[in-house]
Amino acid sequence: MAKVKNLGLYIGILCIIGIMAIFFFDAYIGIYDTLYVTEEGWEREITFDRTYPEHIGTEYGEAIYFAYAVTNNMFEEYDTYIEASVWRGDEKNLTLFSANESIAPFDNTTVKWVLETEKLEPNTNYILKINTDTFERIIRMNFHQPPKEVIIYAERGTPLQEIEKEEG
Repeated sequence: MAKVKNLGLYIGILCIIGIMAIFFFDAYIGIYDTLYVTEEGWEREITFDRTYPEHIGTEYGEAIYFAYAVTNNMFEEYDTYIEASVWRGDEKNLTLFSANESIAPFDNTTVKWVLETEKLEPNTNYILKINTDTFERIIRMNFHQPPKEVIIYAERGTPLQEIEKEEG
């Protein structure tokens, strides 16, 4: 039997490659979702990797545009039901989107919907729930109503508008 030189080196290299392959597949294989929110002209990406729920808010009367992307990095097809709804406490107020989606292996799909804030009450805390067959995502929402008139007060406590009238 022939003696193999550097057998330990070859075994060590194979072990390192095996460990790297395990970390790669563990980090890559799975179902991943991302929510893209466009509010007041700004787009945000929410990846749901934080332990606390995200918060979105906009001025009452403005529309919020959502795009929810689900990526299937698995070797089999992923069939799921996706529902996005707005809740206030334990009460469901509005269903924004619901559909069955089938995602091929190593493919993705994106669903879009729009939330018209006029359908809800201003200055109230809401929760956006995105439910699939596998998981539930929660985003806190608030729609602030701007004040009807802004009055700036001077140092003496008199409205600035009245001070300007007295001077003029």
